[in-house]
Amino acid sequence: MLIRSLARENAKESGAFRRTHTGDHQCKREEVLSMLRDSDTSSQDAAIAENGRLEFINRETVYRYRMRFDQRNENHVWSSADDDAFLTNIGALRADENGVLKPTRAGLLMFGEDRWITYEFPHYFLDYRQETGHDTRWEDRFTSQPGDWTGNVYDFYFRVYNKLKAALRVPFRLDGVDRVDDTPAHEALREAIVNALTNANWFDRRGVVCVWNDEAITIANPGDFRMPVEEARKPGSTDPRNEAMMRMFSMVEIGERAGSGMDKIFGGWEWAGYGEPGYDVAYGPDRTTLTLPPIRPAFRPPKGGRKRPKAAETGFRGPRPTLWPHSWQRRDPYPPPRLRCQLVWERRGPTSSSESSSTRGMSSPRALRDRGATAWPNRP
Repeated sequence: MLIRSLARENAKESGAFRRTHTGDHQCKREEVLSMLRDSDTSSQDAAIAENGRLEFINRETVYRYRMRFDQRNENHVWSSADDDAFLTNIGALRADENGVLKPTRAGLLMFGEDRWITYEFPHYFLDYRQETGHDTRWEDRFTSQPGDWTGNVYDFYFRVYNKLKAALRVPFRLDGVDRVDDTPAHEALREAIVNALTNANWFDRRGVVCVWNDEAITIANPGDFRMPVEEARKPGSTDPRNEAMMRMFSMVEIGERAGSGMDKIFGGWEWAGYGEPGYDVAYGPDRTTLTLPPIRPAFRPPKGGRKRPKAAETGFRGPRPTLWPHSWQRRDPYPPPRLRCQLVWERRGPTSSSESSSTRGMSSPRALRDRGATAWPNRP
């Protein structure tokens, strides 16, 4: 994007414009601050949380993270370290200028609690909703605010994934004698959630919202793409807004930094036969929304009546197949003996009156078939 400042000495307060695909728009002060943060080459979440303290870290979340870390990284040198040393190694804690350990922004987001996270990020908010119809606003919902759970990013990931994976179909597959319940669509869903959490601009409003309804799964996060969507879909293209959080997730095999996350989302959803995912980016305030359709959209005929598609539209140029109204007709064009049907005689040339009289009364399907009859089932 092209940022054009009309008052270079005081761009935060005066006229700054942003060029988007719809034209040039004057920026609000929050947009200017967001763009200035994005212009910094360092990761936004690697800095020390100015209002953070060591006791803001939830030790139960750290325990769950370390359990998964030890399972995925056997005999790792960090496994024997205490919690403070371990959190320092992964980038969740840093020493300030006085040598006092404090949480980083990433550490506070990943392992803190909602009441402490809002000290550093006043607009921090996580929301999940399952909407089933128009009569009720939602069937199931949880947010980061009630206080009955930690409300941090790491615990939210597992809570929302366990909810959303129920929307996916699981085909029957075996790995030896064990059933495989994980599919590329599940991997795409996990990647979509991690992308929203690690690319969110936590200083902006409205937070991360995940909605599951009858039409699709939508995952929205504050902040726009730091690169064009077409560029982000190319293999090897990665520029997360919160690199420290992405690294913490990848250490426990959640997400990756290989630049193939977008490819996994689109490829996994296509593998399952669902509709194509779509990204929508809004500006002022910036917000990115990923839509994951659970099924392919059904064909809806135009108002003028159903039209037969042309060969160029369908790609079909061969003879049209015969459509049998009953399943047994695909295997045998003759009805079973117990099926009540109307038998129609088709003569194969001239026959004598004696032949016609000799076959009178022969109603067996087998006898009629031998003499050249075909059969159709009775129609209602």
